[in-house]
Amino acid sequence: MALGKSATCIGCECTDDQACVNDATGNPCHWLAVDYEAHLGVCSECADSLERWHEGDRRILAPVFVAKITREGDSEAYYLEPINTGWFETHRLKLEAGDRFCVEMVEMSVDDFSKRPQFEFQRLFDRWLEHMLCAEREVSRGDEAAARNYRMNASLIAATLASHNYDVNEMLEEQENETA
Repeated sequence: MALGKSATCIGCECTDDQACVNDATGNPCHWLAVDYEAHLGVCSECADSLERWHEGDRRILAPVFVAKITREGDSEAYYLEPINTGWFETHRLKLEAGDRFCVEMVEMSVDDFSKRPQFEFQRLFDRWLEHMLCAEREVSRGDEAAARNYRMNASLIAATLASHNYDVNEMLEEQENETA
């Protein structure tokens, strides 16, 4: 691993600063392939990810144990919650009558995980916040009509969230507390 440069392995997420170690030899890993401009690579302990790398797949896929919830009548899991990992942010686990629950090992990227249906409320909140910030920007520019338009769109999004028991003000406060 190179000094002054930083890359993350797409197989296990080790880095230049925190190399993984071979169980048999006790030696730290080294790069089999690395792109310091993209800050990504494949370490010697993840040779099975080399084919993906050569095919151009640079997604960081890490195997994690997850709790899976499948809604009654559905075949695909609705909710995935990582167990004992720092890789994904922890979220609320809400079981309902009839839900099937299991724990298993899955491999997915952070992007794939964040696109799960359980995070639709977060995507809506992000859109609400964007509209509110645009409204503030338009007010500072003196364009009250545009600001009113953004506020109206934000109100519609807030109403959608409220219909699913999410309060935008509580979500905003939670986000501010996380960044403080």
